[in-house]
Amino acid sequence: MTPNHDIHKSRRQPLNTFFSKAKVASKQNIIQENVDKLCSRLAEFADSKKLVNLGAATSAYTEDASTSFIIAKSYNNLDREDFNIGIMNAFQANGSIWRLTKHVRWFGPLMKSIPIDWVMKVIDDDTKAFFGYLKQNEQDTKDLLARAASSTSDNKGQRTIVHEILDSNLSAKEKTFERVQDDVATVTGAGFETTANVLRLISYHVFSNTEILGR
Repeated sequence: MTPNHDIHKSRRQPLNTFFSKAKVASKQNIIQENVDKLCSRLAEFADSKKLVNLGAATSAYTEDASTSFIIAKSYNNLDREDFNIGIMNAFQANGSIWRLTKHVRWFGPLMKSIPIDWVMKVIDDDTKAFFGYLKQNEQDTKDLLARAASSTSDNKGQRTIVHEILDSNLSAKEKTFERVQDDVATVTGAGFETTANVLRLISYHVFSNTEILGR
């Protein structure tokens, strides 16, 4: 969304504090609450002897934790029976789209110009889950913008990246819905499947090594 170096630097500035080590450390309760919920769900599968898709469970955990931190909202994927596996499948399958848009610059704007409701009528269930996520993300951004604009400084609730952008020294055109939505969609989307991939890799090696698993 922001290929120009100088523009990227200015847009990144409001987010630096939000993602500082101190800020993240102060929100450890979000991580712990979701870890506890994940362990509880896995225990249910263990007790019932049912198979569990650990990859989907991991994605559900990282998405719920990251969106709670970034936009103060959990999509409660950990509460779903299948951990909303469709969103994991969709993000993995659509990885090629992100690479394509880096080189074919008109492709991204073209895809964004197509109404989501049109796309939802012709796509498979996994891709539908992905576009459903984007549609919900748009609505969440609108809600956050409206709440931040109408609330007093003493009544804004948990701060989000939307608050950081609106309260920054960026120009008015940098605070429009379209611009803010680009940041919200990019940061939330990048925040969970990347981390989930690392945790899945760790889990694989832990379960593949009896010595490590025993420890």
